[in-house]
Amino acid sequence: MRKLLPIVFNIGISTLVLFYSAQGFSAPPAPPAPAKPPKVYHWYHKLGRGALNIVSAPADMMMSVTETSLAENHYKGFTVGFYRGVKNGARRLGAGFVDLLTFPLNYPKPKKTPLVEPEFYWQAQQVERRTFRTISE
Repeated sequence: MRKLLPIVFNIGISTLVLFYSAQGFSAPPAPPAPAKPPKVYHWYHKLGRGALNIVSAPADMMMSVTETSLAENHYKGFTVGFYRGVKNGARRLGAGFVDLLTFPLNYPKPKKTPLVEPEFYWQAQQVERRTFRTISE
């Protein structure tokens, strides 16, 4: 028992020294990543965004019908989805005309940021596509 006591004592002291020295010598925490600078918009961005919003307004209408049909059912897709599509398409068409007519001006915001979010219709969150079973499965 007397010979076992110094061994246990040495193991305990060694464990404490290693544990605390490992914490003391560990690397300091990394500094936080710098914030991403905001995107700078110029007149040609506003002109292109306005033209693309005018051209893509009908596609935004169709996309709402498709997404609602896939998320809910076909009846809601052709009723509620059509209504949402007309609303989103009209909003995108109006924003496109405002951007196209006011691209050299600082209207409505001095930073020339987009009037509608998302900036382009294809950046919208897509509904996950359903997988349908076939008869052969």
